[in-house]
Amino acid sequence: MSGIRRVTNLSQNVDASGNQAVYLVNPVLDVSATILNSVLRADISGVTPVGGSLPVTGTVTTTPSYRQAVGTHANMNNATLVTPADFSTVIDISTAECVMIFGKTTDAVNSIIIQVSADGTNYFEFGARIFPNFSDQSTPYDFQVTLQSVAANYIRLSYATYTSATVTATCLYR
Repeated sequence: MSGIRRVTNLSQNVDASGNQAVYLVNPVLDVSATILNSVLRADISGVTPVGGSLPVTGTVTTTPSYRQAVGTHANMNNATLVTPADFSTVIDISTAECVMIFGKTTDAVNSIIIQVSADGTNYFEFGARIFPNFSDQSTPYDFQVTLQSVAANYIRLSYATYTSATVTATCLYR
């Protein structure tokens, strides 16, 4: 078939001034030049990729691939007085790739235990604890942790090491 190009990947480079260059890398999939022209909005007529990379001239419109963070302020605890028997509100993170937990506590010494669950009933310690940043010498003390690639459906905080403290905690994820 005439007018067929082989394409596998598009590699994108952006220089310091924001100019973008798109290259076709390691061609193996048959795609017509007409489709490439409409997708890339660039003229590639007369170019036959044989191997290596193929520079594309013209304007290439790209869209960011990030997702908006999900969650609301104080969705785990909202200025809650906690004791060793208390847990935060459970957050469903089943669609999350990245989870961030942050907030404030009046306890400068003890850790907050992160617990995860597959079923929302049986919880297990995640293996990381949150310690407040008490070096700022102000109360309440800030805390923050970011968890990458969490393979769990639910998350909550346990205050088993606390004697008594006031906690505001937020969980955001994407």
